[in-house]
Amino acid sequence: MVDPHTEEPADQQTEEPEDISKLSTSKIAKKLGFKTNDFLIELVEKGFLVMDGDKHNLSEEGKNIGGEYIPKSRFGAYFLWPEDMSLTETNLVKE
Repeated sequence: MVDPHTEEPADQQTEEPEDISKLSTSKIAKKLGFKTNDFLIELVEKGFLVMDGDKHNLSEEGKNIGGEYIPKSRFGAYFLWPEDMSLTETNLVKE
């Protein structure tokens, strides 16, 4: 059987992830008016990241809002966050 929308056999179709634009922690921090380190502290305080020694790890709550951990890159490990992350969604408030 062929799906009329994709013209691919129905049993060979794969679900594609939603195309959500994501930004690094430093870019989201800048967009929201934080310095990167201050933003990381806020993410830990709000439960989106957890500390493991001196390293940050993505929490389940962080995953639930769309956070993603990228373990290897040319610059080392980093986190990605939805581009539309806002202060109201995450309850992040600059003091």
